[in-house]
Amino acid sequence: MFDIEKKIIIDFIPITNGNRPGYNMVPEYITVHDTGNEKEGADALNHAKYLKNTSTSPSWHYTVDDKRIVQHLPINENGWHAGDGREGKGNRKSIGIEICMNEGIDRVKAEKLAAELITYLMWKYDIPLNGVVQHNHWTGKNCPRLIRSRPNGWQNFIKLISTSNTTLTTIMGTSEAKKEQMVSFALKGNKAPSLPNCTIEELAKIFIEEAEIEGVRADVAWTQSLKETGYFKYGGIVLPEQNNYGGIGALNNNKTGQAARFESPRIGVRAQIQHLKAYASTEPLKEKCVDPRFNLVNRGSAKYVEWLGYKDNPNGAGWAWPGEGYGYDIVKLLNKILNEPINKEHWGEEIYQRLVKKGIKFDEKRFDDPLTRAEAFVIVDKVTDLVNNK
Repeated sequence: MFDIEKKIIIDFIPITNGNRPGYNMVPEYITVHDTGNEKEGADALNHAKYLKNTSTSPSWHYTVDDKRIVQHLPINENGWHAGDGREGKGNRKSIGIEICMNEGIDRVKAEKLAAELITYLMWKYDIPLNGVVQHNHWTGKNCPRLIRSRPNGWQNFIKLISTSNTTLTTIMGTSEAKKEQMVSFALKGNKAPSLPNCTIEELAKIFIEEAEIEGVRADVAWTQSLKETGYFKYGGIVLPEQNNYGGIGALNNNKTGQAARFESPRIGVRAQIQHLKAYASTEPLKEKCVDPRFNLVNRGSAKYVEWLGYKDNPNGAGWAWPGEGYGYDIVKLLNKILNEPINKEHWGEEIYQRLVKKGIKFDEKRFDDPLTRAEAFVIVDKVTDLVNNK
């Protein structure tokens, strides 16, 4: 359970009330309001009582004060809070959040708590940052009034949401996915990856090794490579033989092949890991820099995967331009990888790969099948041919 969940008090409006419309809702937005009630004691608990009155017309999902969050409606039901009509997206497609403004409230704490709640809801319901809007967005009403009354008030509140790291995905840290999960998920997306200079198992191993050196999450970097290359299908600006798994130097409007080229898969992976570290950290590199665009990055400007898209980054930076939803797409894939069943590598896989490197190829692996005498003769024949050719 996330810490923010512990602060939520469930106190639903009775299902028989007229202000609980009960229409099914799949949320696409989060709408932020001020309660408009400056009276002493008008906190989240008292708003819960107000909403349960049978004579009350409006309804929303959460009220936040400086101590707690009260939930009034299930998220799969709509409320009447946006003022844009019975079929308006504000009412029918958005989660309504009211921030208390009663006398004596610590408004700084209340807004911080609201920002943490919004960050959590964005993660849970896959809502991008540009889906967080003011009540003003739907009707032009001056709401949330207190936030709007301050210079750059809404922009600063959005930044507060972006820096609330209760659920955002860090780029730096220890990888959670296993190599087997990374490989298995990639092969589900593309059974024949275009990797002319290594096998997919070898590539995953390189990602894990290089990421560990720099303290970057290997599973994050791997997932980004799946998004950038289309599960190693390519077909865009970058060519498979360029050993470029992160689209480094593949700028908008570039022609095919106009992107960074690396001498080996390992150097290509290293460059991608270093580029991620440039965004996620201000710590120096452990290895010599091979990323040709490392010095162009505003160091530490994107600590979280969700910030890798320029439009989703509160610091005005990002790996992808314009990149709206770029990091969120990576997180979606990452979560699928983490849920991928772990199929342990057969003990013979490493030996098999060594033989392949030596030029001894087999039609099938068939690790646990019995070996016939004829098949043994074939293997001996291949080995002797290889030795004689040397």
